[in-house]
Amino acid sequence: VFNNTVTQLPISVTIKDDGVFKYTDVYFGASLTLQSAGGFEQLISLNPRQTNITIKDDHVLVIGFDPVVYSGNGGSVAITVKVLQGSLAVPVSIRVFTQDGTAISGSDYVATSQSVVFDSSSTNRTVTIQLVNKLVSGASKMFSVGLSVETSEAKGRVTLSPSVANV
Repeated sequence: VFNNTVTQLPISVTIKDDGVFKYTDVYFGASLTLQSAGGFEQLISLNPRQTNITIKDDHVLVIGFDPVVYSGNGGSVAITVKVLQGSLAVPVSIRVFTQDGTAISGSDYVATSQSVVFDSSSTNRTVTIQLVNKLVSGASKMFSVGLSVETSEAKGRVTLSPSVANV
């Protein structure tokens, strides 16, 4: 109740948590209506009568490699990328790419840069990397596989961890 000493009051809004990651924050309008038993509605104006409320989506989405170390001896190696924490209401595209180490693309493996998309029905994605030469016993070589967020709305909102796997 407003009076001579009370000129503002908080308004509580209960927000139901859906537990799902989304790209954007949610905005909605709230309208204010003045009710008075004494007929003073004509003397008081509400300005503004409507305001926007922002709800920050603070759900955590973690995507990473599982496991983080792979081995292969000719043929190919299948790398698994997973949603490790959280669930999605919207698709998120992740780039999976290789980086040379002691193994060199072209002579030891086929370089890869590929998009994988996660959505509400997919929590695991597999990327297959071709190995060129059968490694000679005792001559271990290694290359890395990295991740980056491609979906612009999800950048800064998706955590990639672990973001590097070693082969």
